[in-house]
Amino acid sequence: FSLNVVQTMRLEFVCLLRRASASVETVPEDCFEFARRQFPQFLSDHGDDLRSLMGALVWAGRLQESPYSWLEAPGLWSEAAATVVRDGCAMAGLPTESHLSTIFGVGLKALPTLRKMRQVAQLGAIDWNTMDELPAEIELDRKAKFHSIFSCPISREQSSETNPPVLLKCGHVICRYSMDRIPKRANSFKCPTCPETMRMDETQVLHL
Repeated sequence: FSLNVVQTMRLEFVCLLRRASASVETVPEDCFEFARRQFPQFLSDHGDDLRSLMGALVWAGRLQESPYSWLEAPGLWSEAAATVVRDGCAMAGLPTESHLSTIFGVGLKALPTLRKMRQVAQLGAIDWNTMDELPAEIELDRKAKFHSIFSCPISREQSSETNPPVLLKCGHVICRYSMDRIPKRANSFKCPTCPETMRMDETQVLHL
């Protein structure tokens, strides 16, 4: 079972405990019924968590005064929300953090190093716009490191400086050599993946 399912079930059970009567003489029947219906399927993998929830039954309606007050911590809701986002993105094949946010974070981390490099370049009368690569290493977190090689879906060739990936008008990406080999009529050609027709000037070279 997904951890998200267990987290959601725990939060739902805590909501029932919170709504229950604070009287020690009142048995929270809806909590017992929920536990009988939901807990058995998770018992083998999450036994300790479920035993804590059952222990909290004694404090139904009074969780904040109990040893189980941690069950009402806002952080549990934040963790469950983060799990929903992570699982949803994994199912959709998307990153949990936007590319723009990642690039912005990397830029902030690199800024101090780039400022120092600029000062050194100015003192040495060096135009760093002519450099193929910056003469300094910028250490990045693991989540900011990506595989920068593109493989053309048409030719299966890897992109290079002479054969860069090209973004077509329709949104598909192929290597330049593959685009050059597509038959053209009046400077227009058809995408090899979909029926979209476009002109050469409607494509864009991508820099990885």
